[in-house]
Amino acid sequence: MRAACELTLFTRRAACPARSRRSSPRSPPRSPTTPRGSRRRRTAQEEAAPGPIGIAVALTTGTLLTAGAATTAFPIQSISKLFALDLALAAIGDDVFARVGKEPSGDPFNSIVDLERTKGVPRNPFINAGALAVVDILVEHRPEDGDDPAVARLIGRETGSDSVTFDEDVMASEQEGGDLNRAMMSFMRHHGNLHADPDAVMAAYVRNCAIALDCRGLAKAGAYLAATRRTPDDPEADAVAKRHRTVLGLMITCGHYDGSGISRCGSACPPRAASAAAFSRSCPTGRRSRSGRPISTSTATASSASARSR
Repeated sequence: MRAACELTLFTRRAACPARSRRSSPRSPPRSPTTPRGSRRRRTAQEEAAPGPIGIAVALTTGTLLTAGAATTAFPIQSISKLFALDLALAAIGDDVFARVGKEPSGDPFNSIVDLERTKGVPRNPFINAGALAVVDILVEHRPEDGDDPAVARLIGRETGSDSVTFDEDVMASEQEGGDLNRAMMSFMRHHGNLHADPDAVMAAYVRNCAIALDCRGLAKAGAYLAATRRTPDDPEADAVAKRHRTVLGLMITCGHYDGSGISRCGSACPPRAASAAAFSRSCPTGRRSRSGRPISTSTATASSASARSR
């Protein structure tokens, strides 16, 4: 049975149902390193007010179901990492895993500490260091892309759009404030694990994160990953199915960064983290069409306010 690709985004409040109304205005717990009497500065994610919520469900039969603010666009941010990984696997196959690992990191998505332990080889392709290595592969092996990143073209093809829009705020903030990502690239280059020009890698990475979609577009964009049925009689289609299974398998083990184990224990579907406000997951529907073929879904839900913060 085909797997389904479900892309889901939630507000921070929705992601923390145990948090009561009474406790919501309070500041986060004081860190052991924070001086007593002082307050930790709240992040943009914590300050973001919940926005309108929309949902879209795209069936592999071609049906698209929507509700709420399904036409409100938002930057997909780290959801772009799974599209980049699929393209890198299509370009060089399992040689990707000479550059990035397949294991959960146990550290935050933007941690640089793990790179020292692994001598510049990121633990998996979904943490920031791993995603930068994957984009480096695309820049190295697809020099013809230029300012038209392959991820944007893939999404445009799957959504049936001639052009993909980019969120200008994300473009500006990442280019101006990407010091930590650049530090990771320098560390990887020191160990021989960054081959392309760092500025070109950073530019492509930022453009991927800044791709703007609404729920309808995101649901349609992820639907192609549902093609996971092995077909030994057709080597080309079988290779695609195997590739998609690799992406979905890594979504299970690494999709929620350092919270992947907890997330997996609470869900039967493989999740893919995009930020504190966003994640994607894949699961079968258990339904079949009239012709007997399994039906898969790609679902996207979003809160437009929180989707803009990382």
